[in-house]
Amino acid sequence: MSTWAQAEYKRPLDSPELFRVERVALTVEQMADLAGALVILSERPHEPSAYELRVNAKLFALASRLGADKSYIDSLQTHMAKGEILGSHSADIVDMAKGEVMHMMLWLADEAAGRSSNNLALGLRDVIADIDQLPIDEAFNWKGVIATLDEFSAPAKEEKSAAALDVTDIFPELADKPVEVEPVVEEKGPQLPAGKWQVKLPLEWVVGAGKDVLGVARPTRKYTARGMRQVTLSAAAVSDININTGYQKGPLLVVISPDTESRLAKKIGSRLVDWVKPRYEGLPQGKLTVMMDRAYGSSNGEAVALPMILFVESLIAGESLNENLHISANLQADDSLKKSPSLWLQLESLMEGESSGVLLVGAGSEDQLKDVLVMGHPDFFARWEVIEVNNVEEAMSRSGAVLKDENLAKARTIFEDVKRVSAGGNAARMAANVHVQTRLREILQLEPNHLSAQMLLIQGNLYQRPSKLSEGTVALKLDGQLEKLTPVLMGGVFGFSSPASQDTLDEFKKAVKELGEYVERDQELMAEFNGLIRDLDSITRLAKRARRGDYRASSDANVSLLSAKNQHKELKNRLMGVIAGGDTQAPAE
Repeated sequence: MSTWAQAEYKRPLDSPELFRVERVALTVEQMADLAGALVILSERPHEPSAYELRVNAKLFALASRLGADKSYIDSLQTHMAKGEILGSHSADIVDMAKGEVMHMMLWLADEAAGRSSNNLALGLRDVIADIDQLPIDEAFNWKGVIATLDEFSAPAKEEKSAAALDVTDIFPELADKPVEVEPVVEEKGPQLPAGKWQVKLPLEWVVGAGKDVLGVARPTRKYTARGMRQVTLSAAAVSDININTGYQKGPLLVVISPDTESRLAKKIGSRLVDWVKPRYEGLPQGKLTVMMDRAYGSSNGEAVALPMILFVESLIAGESLNENLHISANLQADDSLKKSPSLWLQLESLMEGESSGVLLVGAGSEDQLKDVLVMGHPDFFARWEVIEVNNVEEAMSRSGAVLKDENLAKARTIFEDVKRVSAGGNAARMAANVHVQTRLREILQLEPNHLSAQMLLIQGNLYQRPSKLSEGTVALKLDGQLEKLTPVLMGGVFGFSSPASQDTLDEFKKAVKELGEYVERDQELMAEFNGLIRDLDSITRLAKRARRGDYRASSDANVSLLSAKNQHKELKNRLMGVIAGGDTQAPAE
């Protein structure tokens, strides 16, 4: 049993009230599951420090108010007050508990769940951020309940620290003897210049949901979520390298922060060195850090590797990258670039605002760019210069603030003229203008990969303009709707009749109906979604009867719910196949 160093545990106070338990949109069983997951997180593997003690105090405060076993929590706190650390759970158990907390947090954060639920969600958000050591401010009001970090720090002892000890403190006999220090000659190779670059990338992460056979809050089913996340790449001198962290290959070290496992760093670092080494005689020494908003799995290696290569190449060449450069391409083993599975999510986020810039997309992205026209957003292509890049070399030649290739530079200049005349929502009208079309064709002659010019030409031709969404976009949209449905299915039969669940179900049905108007090929898939909707409506009716004491209705509702969960899982798996590049057809029996 280990002990805390220079830290003193402070129990959370019982008042003021953190949130109104009776108004939280969770059943008693769900609260018990959530409380259990929070207690598991308090027994995670972690270093002994005042910071970690304060995190545990927050976990205990929330768990106690949710109905956790007070005697067990009291026992844990007693050990911590004595300066002891209990044996910790395995990383797998902790990850599952964290997934349960995050799953509940997203459910409680919905505005429809009410103020008390939203308040609890903020507390859950804080403890997850603390555990992952994310550099963000506290969102929940812990004042009066949780002591400050300084209060968790034990008073310093009146003795010299190891860093302050002089050699004569250890060896007094050397006090009168001169000490000769041999100068150290540091051999340095070429150094990687320092720098920083922020870029938004489409990333994916796993969300867990469910319980094991014992009813413990441990997710048994995992769902993949996707979205745009800001990533900060930075480079530092070799003297800053800490060889105990990250992944080192040759003189380059790649560190992911935060990182729960090193596979992502290894995947990025390996691809980076494999690319840079044959191109330069002396591989530059340096430390590269990837700052992210949370810990991501190694599946994101292909999405982060390309921006890292562009970043390092720009540092070595002493050239600036385009400040408004966005990237949505996955690097393959042969250095080719393919469409990101999350491309549509990136396009949606860029369509919403008035932002502009350069967007590099991997090969195979054309169909989903046509979907932007289907959804009625031709102005997107007058704001964003979308260029398809098939390999790293093509991406490098198009990512700089200044383009060296004369044809590429001229194409960009012409496109800037097109952007000016199409500003203010005039893209659809200008795309049909014969003079603008002439300029767009000039761009394509200079830059055949210029998808914005191509899309505006399609917009200007009534007979070429698409009216149905591509299979990949349909799959992503439907997958997003299934994600929103997950908390309702996990909430049990009686959760179906809650106002928050009904709002979610209504939104799900509306979204599926609207999406059906844009689907051309896969009517079978939409038929299955409509079948799921009928089952959900049936469960809602049965749940209302069950609440009135109808035992048969309760039994039928649970059977229907199990069937709906299986449908949800099967549809999810099929959509994952499409997003990854397969098709939506059900497997042959």
